[in-house]
Amino acid sequence: MSADGWIKKGRLRKCSSED
Repeated sequence: MSADGWIKKGRLRKCSSED
């Protein structure tokens, strides 16, 4: 599990979900 992987997915998901 790479940090960059979940960070990219988490960022997109968080941004889309939170925004």
